[in-house]
Amino acid sequence: MGPGGATLTRTHGVRFVTVTMPRVQGDTRWDAHGGLTNNPNEHARTVGQPIAALITDGGEQGALSPLAPPCAALDSRPMPAIWALSDLHLSTSGAKPMDVFGDHWGNHAGRMAESWDRLVADDDIVLTPGDFSWASKPAEAAGDFAWLGARPGHKIMVKGNHDYWWTGTHKRMAELLPPRTYALKKTAVSIHGVGFFGVRGGDFAALTRYGDTRTAEDIEAWLAREEHELKLSIAALDQADAAAGRARGQRICLFHYPPIPPGRTVSRFTPIIEAAGASFCIYGHLHGQELGPAKVEGTWNGVTYRCTSCDQVDFTPTLICRI
Repeated sequence: MGPGGATLTRTHGVRFVTVTMPRVQGDTRWDAHGGLTNNPNEHARTVGQPIAALITDGGEQGALSPLAPPCAALDSRPMPAIWALSDLHLSTSGAKPMDVFGDHWGNHAGRMAESWDRLVADDDIVLTPGDFSWASKPAEAAGDFAWLGARPGHKIMVKGNHDYWWTGTHKRMAELLPPRTYALKKTAVSIHGVGFFGVRGGDFAALTRYGDTRTAEDIEAWLAREEHELKLSIAALDQADAAAGRARGQRICLFHYPPIPPGRTVSRFTPIIEAAGASFCIYGHLHGQELGPAKVEGTWNGVTYRCTSCDQVDFTPTLICRI
């Protein structure tokens, strides 16, 4: 390794000093097993000198002026976080209370509001992929959207199988949604440099035990359409990045239905999600105590799959990552 040095870079207003470790008496390692008095002192001196010179020169040139305060005085606010809470099944009108599905659903809207308001900061992002409201028409969902609008953070949703209120045009949807709320259908959004794309998805087989009479051809037609819409959502994100001159950053995929069949780790969707550069795929749809292999969670080929249906995460937003 050549002579040591120090350089200054800035990212999002944060100053970073990069130190190049020089060779000291033929040795480039701090992990010494001898000369324990001399070795650390010599290494510290050769690293400290270029840092001191950088601070002095940078201060004179204004690059480090004003100098940053001690770490204890720096802004201690955490970086924005991404949370997920799916299948809210809101019915603020009281038309369809969820406690008919068990006592654990009692006052679930109030409990979700309390935990959401306690955990989520105003600049955070909350993913709620589907089954947001029991309303059948947009006007009937007004109270549910008022509930959502009162919660902190940016919100991103995709359509669930019970979202009958979902409007057919982007214009009408924009009029319906609270501020900083995004509904993805053949579209995408980027917030804090993170790109979000998604689709509803669907069942991989007919649910015959529930009287489902769909044929294999019906299932294939449905999934083919969802696959097409997933690709359109990814293309919308690619186009937005290109138009803004952004390099591809972190990406997160939203599904309503599980994107992988029970007991499997791959599906027709997984290669598309991977190729799009997603690091997470968040879904919902599933409810109950005994989900068995239907609840597919894990990390495969660089993508972490998480089920965040509200009753699966104790009606509390679950932290996905910090940005």
